[in-house]
Amino acid sequence: MLMKRIFLSLLIAGVIAISAAATHAQSTGRMAWPRGTSANNPIPPVPDQAAERAPVVELKIAPQESKKTALVGSWLTTLGIGNRVVNSFTSDGIVIGSGQGDVSLVPDFPTLTTQLGAWMYVGGQQFALTLVAIQYDVPTAEYRGLIKIHGLLTLDRAGDQFSGTVKVDIFGADGNLVDNLSFGIEGKRIKVEPFN
Repeated sequence: MLMKRIFLSLLIAGVIAISAAATHAQSTGRMAWPRGTSANNPIPPVPDQAAERAPVVELKIAPQESKKTALVGSWLTTLGIGNRVVNSFTSDGIVIGSGQGDVSLVPDFPTLTTQLGAWMYVGGQQFALTLVAIQYDVPTAEYRGLIKIHGLLTLDRAGDQFSGTVKVDIFGADGNLVDNLSFGIEGKRIKVEPFN
């Protein structure tokens, strides 16, 4: 019962805050940000006039353009060495990854930060990516070096799976290349599932 009262109190407070903000904006004569309009052709705030003067814009995405962003989303990825990674690809070319084995308490095997980087469309069904992660010691936070990951991914026709190859360069704290390895990679798109 107490949780229900707290929830209702928060809900009512939120509605009051939104109403107060809207009233304040109207009373000061400020208009909402006119998205998609310009000072040369403003859309008037009166609803029936706005509908008459608002330009009709039909958004068409060319097949080639949709291919360039087909990787956007989150993926469950399996590396050829057996580890699993969760990756997210944003529409503006950023890739973020976090995986199994990133945190280590073994002294000779440093912990990795989240992998961050960039991706781009290279043609056909292929995408290139580069990620970096910092290696460090958990107890001391001592810098142990850098890992740089380069990959080439090929997306399937349905756009729900990819496969490819990654190359990992491991640099020591002094910046010198310590080791490198290559292995396969496979990914499966994470989709919204029904809430049961």
